[in-house]
Amino acid sequence: MPVEILWEERGVRRRYSGVVTAAEFLESIVTVQRDPRFDGLVYSILDTLDVARTDVSGIDIKSVAAHSIGALNSNSSIKVAVIASDPAVLAMVRIFVSPPYTSYPADVLPDREAAKQWVRSVCG
Repeated sequence: MPVEILWEERGVRRRYSGVVTAAEFLESIVTVQRDPRFDGLVYSILDTLDVARTDVSGIDIKSVAAHSIGALNSNSSIKVAVIASDPAVLAMVRIFVSPPYTSYPADVLPDREAAKQWVRSVCG
């Protein structure tokens, strides 16, 4: 799967690369949400800078959002950041963060350095 899940002290990073399918994207979300460490997360970063192409549709994003809304019952304090620069990925992010699909507070970041600064601000 072109997704690497990296657990950190207070958060999780998912690095997507190559061609990412809708099934792989959803699986990475569900894998994190099912992990016992999910309950203690403060932040989640989705790094899409190395994605060459994706077949994730607006309907797929809405499905992921539905899973995230359900996960609020387990941990409602997570903040989400998406590192993205590709116009197609940014279009998907706009769906994910728009009502009624939004669940967790989310920010869009242009690069990994901005993500490092974001983590410092989230973790205080």
